[in-house]
Amino acid sequence: MWLRLLVAALTWLGHAGRAQADHQRGHELRLAYHNEWAVKVTGGAEDALLVARQLGLRCAGHVKGLEHVHLLVKSEHPAASRLAAEHITRRLADHPKVVWVEQQFSKHRSKRDILKPFNDPSWDQQWYMARAQVRLRRGPQSAGNMHVLQAMRQGVTGRGVKIVIVDDGLEHNNTDLAHAYDSDLGWDVVDGDVDPAPRYDRRNTNEHGTKCAGIVSMRPNNGFCGVGIAPGARLGAVRLLDGIITDRTEAEAFSVFSRRADIMSVSWGPTDDGHVADMPGRLLQEAIETGIEHGRDGKGVIFVWANGNGGAQGDSCACDGYASSPFSLSVGSVDKQGRMPWYGEVCASTLAVTYAHGDPDSVVTTDLYNGCTNGFSGTSASAPMAASMVALMLEVNPELTWRDVQHIVVYTAQMEPVASNGPWVTNAAGLRYSSWVGFGLVDADAMVDEARRWNLSMSANVTRRYCQAEGQISSGPHQFVSGEPARVTFEIDCGGEHEVRHLEHVEVVLHLNYTRRGALQADLTSPQGTTAAVLVRRRLDDSSRGFDGFKVTSVATWAENPRGKWTLVIHDNTDEDNHGQVEKIKLILWGTDVPIHQMKPQGGEEPARPVPSTKVRAFTASGPETPSLTEVDMPPASGWLWNSLLDIDGASPNRQAWSRTDHWPGVPLAEEETLLNRATRPGMRRL
Repeated sequence: MWLRLLVAALTWLGHAGRAQADHQRGHELRLAYHNEWAVKVTGGAEDALLVARQLGLRCAGHVKGLEHVHLLVKSEHPAASRLAAEHITRRLADHPKVVWVEQQFSKHRSKRDILKPFNDPSWDQQWYMARAQVRLRRGPQSAGNMHVLQAMRQGVTGRGVKIVIVDDGLEHNNTDLAHAYDSDLGWDVVDGDVDPAPRYDRRNTNEHGTKCAGIVSMRPNNGFCGVGIAPGARLGAVRLLDGIITDRTEAEAFSVFSRRADIMSVSWGPTDDGHVADMPGRLLQEAIETGIEHGRDGKGVIFVWANGNGGAQGDSCACDGYASSPFSLSVGSVDKQGRMPWYGEVCASTLAVTYAHGDPDSVVTTDLYNGCTNGFSGTSASAPMAASMVALMLEVNPELTWRDVQHIVVYTAQMEPVASNGPWVTNAAGLRYSSWVGFGLVDADAMVDEARRWNLSMSANVTRRYCQAEGQISSGPHQFVSGEPARVTFEIDCGGEHEVRHLEHVEVVLHLNYTRRGALQADLTSPQGTTAAVLVRRRLDDSSRGFDGFKVTSVATWAENPRGKWTLVIHDNTDEDNHGQVEKIKLILWGTDVPIHQMKPQGGEEPARPVPSTKVRAFTASGPETPSLTEVDMPPASGWLWNSLLDIDGASPNRQAWSRTDHWPGVPLAEEETLLNRATRPGMRRL
C-alpha cells in the first residue's frame, strides 16, 4: 500500500510540475489570469467532457484547428484575476486523461510600427536622422542612412565635447539651445565682448548661426522643435559675419578658443559666385595652425568646413582655399535620394557628404525669436551635421587627433547611397572616390564604433614635417594656349627623414597666368594611375590674373604610395582664343611612412587590422628637378603585414602579432627589422 501511495504522489508531482513548467515557460508578462484552461486530453471530446464533469468545469469545445485541445471554463471563478488558480490547475494536471494543462492569461502585444523615440513635435520631419526606405523614380530602393539614431541608441550624445559655431551669432537663450550653451565659449568679434547673441532686424539677417547650432544641440524630449545630433555637447559661438571681415578678425574668430574648443563648425567662406578664388590670409592661416598644433593638448582642433553652395553658378570648391585646406574636414550635401543638389560644388578635396536637402522638408533646426524651422538646407547644414558626428566620436575616444578623425571619416563613408553622383575612381589603396561626394555618405554609427576601437598606437602624430624642393620647370616658363595643354611631371622619391609611403592630402601650388582663368582645368595623375581633377572649369570666372601661389588640394589618392612619376596636365578645352604660361608648379605630399589604417571601405571585405604610425610626413617637389632621395617601398601585398591582435602571453591583449609574407624587394633583412621596429613605436558668404 505504501508503494502505491508513493507512486501516486510521484505521478501527481510529475503532472503538476509539468503543468507548472508549461504554464510559465517563456512568458514574462501576465496582465491577468482568466477562468479558462486549455487542456490536452488523451482521447477526444468524450474524455474532455468527462474531465470537466468530474472536476466541476464546463467544456466550451475544442480550440479551433486543434481537435485534441479543449477549453474548460470555471464559471464561478473570477473572469480575470491577478493571481493564478494553481489549485484548479493542479487538479486538472492530476487527472489521468490530461496530457497537459495551462490556465489562460492575457498578454501585451504591440504592433511592429516604428516607435517614436522623442516627443519633440518636429522629430517626425527629421528624415535624415532615422529613415528606412524611400521610393525613387526607378522603383523601390533602400534609402541611405547616416545611422544617427543608431549611434544615439548607444547612449552617445557628445558629452564633454566642446563645439564652437563660428558665424553671425547665436540665440543662446533659445528653448532648444540654452541647456547646451557654455558662456565660457562665447565671443563677439564684431562688438568685442563675450556675448555672441545675434543682431536682430526685420529681415532676420543673422539667423544663420542659430540654425547651424540647432542641428548640433536641439534638446530631445522637451516637447519643442526637434532633436540635435549631439545634444550632450557643450555649445559655444563666435559672432563674426555681421561685421567688417579682415584677416585679423577672421584670425581672432579662430584663435580665441583654439585651446579650449574641440571642434569648430564653419558654414561660410569666399563668395560662391563662380568668380572668386581665395585662400586664408596669413593671420588666419596662423590661427588655424595654432589650433591644429596646440589645440586639445596637441591633438588638434577639428575644423569642419562646408564646401560651398555655388553649383548653380558653376563654382568649384577647388577655388575655395578655406574648405579645401588639408586642415579642414570638408563636407558637401546630397538630397533625400542621395543625389548632389543643384547648388553642390565639385572638387577633389571633399571628404564626405551628409543629407541636407529635402523636398518639401529640408533640415529641422532652431530659428530666431525662439523659433523652429524645417526649411534649412545647403552645405551650411552639412557642416554642423558632420561636426556633431565628430563630437559623438570624441565622446567615446577623446584621444583622437584631427587626422585620426579624417581617417575614420574616409574609411567609414558609404558609397552605395550616393553612387549615382559623378564618375568614381578606385585608387591603388582600394578606396573609391568621387569629386562630387568625396568618399561617400557619412555613417555616424560606424564612426562611433571605429572611434571606440581606435587606440594611441594607431594614432597619427599631429606634428607636421615636410621636405620642400623649390625649382622651376626645367625649360623655363611654359607657354600654352587653348586646345594645347601644358604638361608638368614630378619624379617623387620620398625618403630619409621625410619619407611618405602612405598619402593623405596632396596639394598643388600653382604659379601661372592666363587670359581667362575660368577656362582652365587641371588633372593630376599619381604614379599608381589615379587621376583627380584638382581644378575644374568655371564658366563665370573671367579673371586674367591666373594663379599666384594658389593651392588646390586632392584626397583622391588617400593611402596610396606616392613614389614615382606624377603628371599634372593643365588644359583649356574651350574654343576661345586664350593663352598664358606656366611659371612654376609645386607638389606637396602629406602622409606617413607607415599606414595609419588598413580598413576596407564599407561594403568591402573584412577590414584588416590597422598599423600604428609614426609622425606625419610631408614631401614637396617642383617639376622634374626633384632631389634624389632614397625610399624603401612597402607595397600592401608584401613586406611585414599586420596579422591580428592576439593575446600572446595571456595577459597582454594589445600585444601585436606580425607575420612576414615576403621581404621588401631589394632591402636586406636587417634593415627590414629596423624599419619594423620603428613602425611599432608608440567678403564672405554663408553657405
